[in-house]
Amino acid sequence: MCGKAAAVLWSLFWPVMWSITFTHSYLLRAIAATALILALLLFLSAAPDRLLAANNAYRKAIAADNQGRMTLLSKLAVAAFGIIAVLAVQLILLSVCRGLTYGGADGKAAQALIFTTLRFGGWLDITNINPLQGLGSQMLPLNVWTNPAYWPFALLTDQFTPEISGVVALVCFALACYVMARCFDVPILPSIVAAQLCILLFIPIGIILGFAGVYYINPGLAVVYAPHMIALGLLARVEPGPVRNFIFSTAGLFLLLLYSLYCDPLWSMVGGISWAVPFAVVALRPWNVRGVLLRCAALGCCVVLLVLAGPLEYLYTLSQYTARVYFSDLLSRTPSPSLASILFRQQAPTFYYAACILGWLLGCLLLRNRVRDLVLAAVATFAAFLAYATAFLVLPGHWWLPLPFYVEHSLIPLFTTAAVAGFWSEIRVIVSILPFARQNNENQRVLVPWKGPSIRSAFRWFDALPLPRLDAVARSLTVAFLIAAFIPTVALSFFFERARSLTEVYFEPWSNEPELRQFLDNRIGLSANARFRGSVFFYTFGYDEFLTLNNLWVDGVPTANEYSQLVTPQAIYFIHQLLKRDVAGDLNWFRP
Repeated sequence: MCGKAAAVLWSLFWPVMWSITFTHSYLLRAIAATALILALLLFLSAAPDRLLAANNAYRKAIAADNQGRMTLLSKLAVAAFGIIAVLAVQLILLSVCRGLTYGGADGKAAQALIFTTLRFGGWLDITNINPLQGLGSQMLPLNVWTNPAYWPFALLTDQFTPEISGVVALVCFALACYVMARCFDVPILPSIVAAQLCILLFIPIGIILGFAGVYYINPGLAVVYAPHMIALGLLARVEPGPVRNFIFSTAGLFLLLLYSLYCDPLWSMVGGISWAVPFAVVALRPWNVRGVLLRCAALGCCVVLLVLAGPLEYLYTLSQYTARVYFSDLLSRTPSPSLASILFRQQAPTFYYAACILGWLLGCLLLRNRVRDLVLAAVATFAAFLAYATAFLVLPGHWWLPLPFYVEHSLIPLFTTAAVAGFWSEIRVIVSILPFARQNNENQRVLVPWKGPSIRSAFRWFDALPLPRLDAVARSLTVAFLIAAFIPTVALSFFFERARSLTEVYFEPWSNEPELRQFLDNRIGLSANARFRGSVFFYTFGYDEFLTLNNLWVDGVPTANEYSQLVTPQAIYFIHQLLKRDVAGDLNWFRP
């Protein structure tokens, strides 16, 4: 246990270790390491000044408004309560539908890969040869020690471990969405609501409403996507100012992108392609020459640093040295609508997009500054996604880019946050024109939403309620906590019974084969630093066989069969030439 905990702590040094691992010359290693160290020193030197400035600004704000503004601790308490509430609801829902997280044969294969990496992979290694599958190809490059969603598999042995992993992934994802919203100057409460709505993408609500995607198979991928959201918010904060601020922001962007790549290079590429449009919109908005040049320069510096540190070169070679890319002309693609968008799966996503479009329209009409830029980024991204999905359905030929469904799945937090901001602006306008909310001085009434992040200013009507024992601050806090509890309460009320019934439909247990597992484990089971004693081969290629293989990989039993997106071109070519078999449908498999 101490060794596993030490591995988790040691993994915090991932930026320097990445540059040391993936650069090929000592000069480039020195440049990359020096850049990271300088970025860390700049962060440490700027942090005290920023904290002091924030503290002074906070004190001045309290002195200027003693009758209604929430204190910093109150805002943090509301935000923490909102995240904890959705966490508690997710745990309750998962407790009545156990076994759905990491579901299906692919989900069990993901668990087998995590256990294999924990057992045989290095603490900070991305490139590992798989000792249990195939004939020596590379293991899927995920770093279990830098992804908090995978830590439960290293520290726990309970059957509820996959659900704990999913909850950790949800918390990281929701916090990233919250930080992104706050970077765009979205107030506390709508930021909390947007973060809570991330629960739509996770089990079990994702299955019930038709939003379930990659997080059903591997919720740890949410942690890979989360840095892109924070990076988008940080890019929106890059403005003309002191050089130190530019360096600080650029270093933060670089470390966020590097962290995503380090967690899982393959799925980070999917997220990067998906978020390219919102990054472009934010870089060009608002349109002022100095600001645009600074934001483009920040992104350009990140690209240069990623080239020097080595991950971009690694990503290119990794993608090229796979059967799926090398033999992409063999990939048969059916332009299925279900792979294009969640709109073609169930009715709930239709209402979701209708609500989003209405929220975006309100946001474009009522919002200003950064919040409006967020809405414009969502609108432009949605238009680009529609064109992307249409091309997938209409264009002939082979589709080698990420499926539109994956792109849409990673962009839903952006769509949701922009829509929530738009609805919040409409609520503020409606509240501001109510009779009992009008100000005495009409010249002071502002219909354009939130020039400041005060929660109480949006709910002056609450002061008129018969609550004489509560002062202004207590009333504001009461409203804030009620709003923060609304989404979790609705989720628990509407989905508890339906989550309970999901187990009967979607639950798929591990194969019950104790004799086979014990027999093979005793004879050819493999452990770290042990002698290789052979492997077993299965040839029926059925679904039940896939479940058996997952069991054996978890037990550490080597097989000649391999299931991976990194099956080598040589292996596929060998099977095709030797056995004269059509391998167009086997590019993820090695099964001669």
